[in-house]
Amino acid sequence: MGGGAPASLTIAIKGEEISITSPRRSREGETMQTMTFTADGKPHAVEGGMSGMGSTTVTATWAEGVLTVVQTMSFDRGGQAMTFTTTEKYSLSADGAALTVEGSRTTQRGDSTWKAVYDKK
Repeated sequence: MGGGAPASLTIAIKGEEISITSPRRSREGETMQTMTFTADGKPHAVEGGMSGMGSTTVTATWAEGVLTVVQTMSFDRGGQAMTFTTTEKYSLSADGAALTVEGSRTTQRGDSTWKAVYDKK
């Protein structure tokens, strides 16, 4: 999510609905952004994707204890169509005390990867 791993995450699961809340920095300062989706393997248009601009589609799946979330964001910047695809894999440690997020992003300007480990609070 964003240009790499955020400093914190809040993940809520209610039935089949998953919400991920994280801080976002912008010209206006830091705000909290929530993205809500269903991990059913189907693409869903969502509010609050990546940067909150343009249109975002999320496809999420659960497999072997790993939540994989693929976001595709399309937008127009100065008359040029842009597309970012971000893949994040969320997994809990065996004791449930830590969440690991491994991410990658593909854009017209190149690729990037990141990994973050969060302690459960």
